[in-house]
Amino acid sequence: MPLPEIVPLVLAVCVAALFAGGFVKGVTGMGLPLVAVPVMALVTDVAAVLPVIAIPTVLSNIVQVWQAGRLREAALRFWPAFLCIAVATWIGTGLVAVADAELLRLVVGIVVIVLALVSLARFAPEVSPAAERWLGPLAGTATGLLGGLTSIFSPPLAMYLLALKVGSDLFVSAMGIGMLTGTVMFTGGLAGYDLLGPQELVLATAAIVPVVGGQWCGAWMRRRLGAETFRRAVLAVLLAVGATLVWKSI
Repeated sequence: MPLPEIVPLVLAVCVAALFAGGFVKGVTGMGLPLVAVPVMALVTDVAAVLPVIAIPTVLSNIVQVWQAGRLREAALRFWPAFLCIAVATWIGTGLVAVADAELLRLVVGIVVIVLALVSLARFAPEVSPAAERWLGPLAGTATGLLGGLTSIFSPPLAMYLLALKVGSDLFVSAMGIGMLTGTVMFTGGLAGYDLLGPQELVLATAAIVPVVGGQWCGAWMRRRLGAETFRRAVLAVLLAVGATLVWKSI
């Protein structure tokens, strides 16, 4: 796919957007495409942005898992959700041609906004150990289907983890594994449809630098945030994700 000519202003805006997206992901464990894609789309074609950001997104999830630690704990506790993310992402990607993605974005966006506002109002639901056995796979399936259809994975899994009231490090580690699972499947789909060619690979490789730089800075900030500040930061990002989904659907 031909890419638009790169001029200094476009390059500067894209680098700043990638750094900001990496920073938000470092702080909250999600939000890289949410921040970077809309800003980059202001100066270039969004169809060219999505393949370029795919590889940095996968790598940022690897970095996130490594930075957060508690990999074994997250994998053992949430593996049913991760497995469902992988399967559902593959199914969701295959449904793109027949599903009403706009309606899906609208419904999911409204649900995310409502749940985030309820959580901010301190009416967050609690999940019992018994309910976790079936809610985990359900959250994973919803995460994969949404990501496969819209490229936005985070809301269902993030709301589920917030309901479990896990600590920030376990939250970020579990989000990293879940997002890594989904984005690897999604990126494979892009490559399979010839949307990730040599030109995109060169730019995607270059995009890794500002993304990882921003992510390291965000992770440094996260370690200095209190639990309540972290929770509010995550909910603020979820509100932004929900609003973006609704906006894209109307």
